[in-house]
Amino acid sequence: MQSLEAAVESGNPGIVPIAQAGLGEFLMQAGEIGRARQLLEAAVMSGNPEAVLIGQVALGALLSQMGEIGRARPLLEAAIKSCNPLVLPIVQANLGELLAEAGETRQAQQLLEDAINSGNLQVMPMAQVCLGDLLMRAGEAGRSRQLLEAAAESGHPHFGPIAQLLLSVLLARAGETARARQLLEASVKSGNHDIAPVAQASLGMLLARAGEQERARQLLEVAVKSGGT
Repeated sequence: MQSLEAAVESGNPGIVPIAQAGLGEFLMQAGEIGRARQLLEAAVMSGNPEAVLIGQVALGALLSQMGEIGRARPLLEAAIKSCNPLVLPIVQANLGELLAEAGETRQAQQLLEDAINSGNLQVMPMAQVCLGDLLMRAGEAGRSRQLLEAAAESGHPHFGPIAQLLLSVLLARAGETARARQLLEASVKSGNHDIAPVAQASLGMLLARAGEQERARQLLEVAVKSGGT
């Protein structure tokens, strides 16, 4: 990070845009959203082809997460048009997720299928979760289950627990409560701060219906205190 900071401050026009894009990506992952956005905006505006592409991908994903869909979409669509194989799968996954949330399900499904078929192991769990969720909502339980099973088994620290949570919903609906419980227990134990509270609440309700009132109450109280429900 220090070397990226130094490169950003160097004033070298051949280095600064790439450093802005790289540091912006790093800070985005670290949760320093304000500075990350500033750097990625500068990279996109730099005119440096490599920096512009990296900036479009990262800034598009960031703005999508922030709910700024109108700004995120053209950035991701521009990155798609580059056809750069190094970034294409992650852009397909991010744009697919965005379009799914916007209700453009046909195009979203195609993009997510393409991301999965890329074979990129870093991108596949995200695309599997997004497509699995999309198909579950469409009533395609069989394919949804296949996708979520694969993502749940991927070991991905973020999308693995999400897949476990979504898959537990499918299995509970199908009456497979023992497996649903197992998945929710695993999601709770993942320590994922975004997902664990939701999994605690879901597991608590499942146990309450099974008559395990004390454990159910404990889980629901923890979930409420976490602010995650």
